[in-house]
Amino acid sequence: MANGDLIKLGTFYLNGAKQVRPTYPWQNNATPTGAPGAGNIPNYSSGNIEIKNTDADDAYKINWIEVNDAANNKKLLIADRNLLVSVSWDVLNAQGLISGKTITIDGQSYLLRVMTGGSNYRSGTDSYSGGTPTNNEWDRIITNEAAFSGLPSPNSTDLDTTQNETDRLGTHNTKWNWYYCYSWVQETFLPNSSFRVIRGFYSARYLSDGSSSSSYSYVGWRPVLEVLNTAPLISDSDGNLGNYAAALKKTYTVTDAENDTINVVEKLDGTTIRTLSNQASGTSLTLDLTSEWSSLGLASHTIVVQATDSKGAVSTRTWTFTKTNSAPGAPTINNPVNLMRVPQNFDVVFTTSTDAEGDTQTLKLEIADDSGFTQNAQTITTGLKKYNDTSKQWEDVSSVTNSDNGKSFKFSVTGITVSTSKYLRIGSTDGGSNTTAWSSSIQVKIGNVLEVATLPSEVDFMPLKINVIDKKTIDSKATVKVFACNNALDASPTWEEITSQYQNNQSYEFTNKTKTADKWSISVKYEIVSNDAVGEISIDAIGVGVS
Repeated sequence: MANGDLIKLGTFYLNGAKQVRPTYPWQNNATPTGAPGAGNIPNYSSGNIEIKNTDADDAYKINWIEVNDAANNKKLLIADRNLLVSVSWDVLNAQGLISGKTITIDGQSYLLRVMTGGSNYRSGTDSYSGGTPTNNEWDRIITNEAAFSGLPSPNSTDLDTTQNETDRLGTHNTKWNWYYCYSWVQETFLPNSSFRVIRGFYSARYLSDGSSSSSYSYVGWRPVLEVLNTAPLISDSDGNLGNYAAALKKTYTVTDAENDTINVVEKLDGTTIRTLSNQASGTSLTLDLTSEWSSLGLASHTIVVQATDSKGAVSTRTWTFTKTNSAPGAPTINNPVNLMRVPQNFDVVFTTSTDAEGDTQTLKLEIADDSGFTQNAQTITTGLKKYNDTSKQWEDVSSVTNSDNGKSFKFSVTGITVSTSKYLRIGSTDGGSNTTAWSSSIQVKIGNVLEVATLPSEVDFMPLKINVIDKKTIDSKATVKVFACNNALDASPTWEEITSQYQNNQSYEFTNKTKTADKWSISVKYEIVSNDAVGEISIDAIGVGVS
């Protein structure tokens, strides 16, 4: 809150009856030039003059202008118009309304009084010159001689001796409503002790006087609330926080100008969900609806935070939000694993997660050349299978529910080009929000069998034995088989497996003793199956010895 802010607070009661805020805040038995009619400020006849708690109907709320008077260490709320006319200064004083009495409005304590306005003309007998002493509240605040930011200052037409419609409709008067109705102030008129000072009516700065015991239709009561104990401040402002698919968490701060301790109550849809006692001023708190979230319907909800300081001053903050349908939990790919080599035709096995609202989920597999799934992308939505733990079989399904949580599903992939690299991810879309949650993506290398053969090497004799050595890097999960032949130039060479001798660094003795080609020729062949290997598989050099 700041200087010049309009505060709607409290309701004016006259002799026990609440009063509508005046809408024509000028003298009520005459019509100013250009005005729509005579004023409608209530007249006083008898009884109590009171300000009570704020009525729910806006028409009964009093309008105040906030003024933070740092020079005098005061926070004031000044009524923006007179609330009562035809009431004498003495009647107001008898009810404690001139120099002030303590009242409570909505749990907040205030000193209810009228403004100070000076005790005499500032210059000779010039009513338009303002009041003296000059530190009176009317001149400092209403005519803004103290230069409060946020408050308007009167212009020349507001201060001149001409009273006209320009004054009534001007920015300054529409803020303070001084036109065509005086306001009683505290001071006794210095030239005559039976009279009291009145301000306004002819100009923003005008000063006159009236008998303390007399009532006038053109002199009114403009109350001031001097804040005695500032209510705690809850950060942020009231409003709609928007839509939330996941549990709302809202951080806010409670502060107190007098550094009083603060009790905080958080309510959700009228039910208290948390109470915090003796919080220090400046404490940051987080409203967390995680534990309540599952029980909330998909609708609008209201949060009220109430802060009460140790002196009983209360403030509230109200937020609304709408719970919307949340996305399902993301699936998890179990096989293959990232960077695994797979054949052209392979299965993607995964598990699903639950959906907060219990919605049915449909699944899809995306395949692409890039992690952004934009290049050569394809989507597989058919052929979904679920593993039946009882029959030990894969069964066709079209969707999943929360009861399937933890069970294995798979999509089958076919015909991917060998020696390419692909990215995979599984998406789950729920029927309530129609939102897709994606698994983490993995990258696979297509082709899990590597075959490498040396070129035929001619020899002038029939090779009987062979030794093979090499330089290679093979992931430990891969399976390696080695073959050799001594008739490599034949149309159908005789390949003999030498894996055992190769692994034991031994010579292998050929069983083949024939050839159809003109010459004998040696060749070595490797067959490597990657299995679950994700590490490097490479052969840098192969050495062969024959005899």
